[in-house]
Amino acid sequence: MSQITPYIDIHSHGNKKTEAGIVAIQNLLAGEMIPEFSEGFFSVGIHPWQLEEGNLDQLKQQFQNSVKNPQVIAIGEAGLDKAIKTPLEEQIPVFRMQIEMAEEIKKPLIIHAVRAFGEIIQLRKSTKAKAIWIVHGFRGGPETALQLLNHGIFLSFGSVLLKEDEKLNSALRLVPNEQLFLETDESSCNIEEVYQKAAIYRKQSLDVLKSAIFANFARYFTK
Repeated sequence: MSQITPYIDIHSHGNKKTEAGIVAIQNLLAGEMIPEFSEGFFSVGIHPWQLEEGNLDQLKQQFQNSVKNPQVIAIGEAGLDKAIKTPLEEQIPVFRMQIEMAEEIKKPLIIHAVRAFGEIIQLRKSTKAKAIWIVHGFRGGPETALQLLNHGIFLSFGSVLLKEDEKLNSALRLVPNEQLFLETDESSCNIEEVYQKAAIYRKQSLDVLKSAIFANFARYFTK
C-alpha cells in the first residue's frame, strides 16, 4: 500500500521540488503568479500579513483572478493573526470575504491562525460555512484541538512534530483520521519525515496514515 499511496503535503511554500509519490499543494500569496508550465496544485489567499502593505483593493482583484485557475484547488492561507500590527477588526472582513469565496467555488479553506481560535470558531458558527476549514501548522494543545475539531475544523501538523513536544503530540493523537492533514509549510524537512513521526505518535502504521490522509485529499480537494 505504501508504494502506491502518495504522500499528501497539504501546505507548502517555495516551489519545492516535486518528487514521485508526493502530491503537494503550493501556497501562493495574492499577487504571486502560478509558475509557467507548472502542472502542480496551488492554494491562493490574502494572508493577514499582506494587509500591512495597504493595497487591499489590488490584493482582492489579484485574489479573485487567481482562484479562477483550475490548478488552484484551495483558498488560503487566509485567517486571523493577533501578533501583527493590523487590528483584528481590519483582518476579519478580508477573512470573511475569503470564507465566502470558498463557499461560492466549493473549495477548502486553509487557515493561518495566531491566538485567534475563538474568533475563528465564532466565524465558523456565524457564517454556517459548509466548505472544510483546515487550520494549518497547528501548534496548540489538546483542549484547543478538541474545540476546533468539535466545530468541524480540520487540523494540519507540520515540521514541529519532529521536536519532542508532548502537549502537541497529545493533540495529534486526538485528531480523527477523517479530520487530519500533514504538511511541510516553509520548513526544509521532507513530508516523509513528518508522516513517519505522526505515525509513531499516533501508534498507526505508515500505510494506514497515508491511506487516511489520501482519502481526505481525494474527497475534499478533487472533483
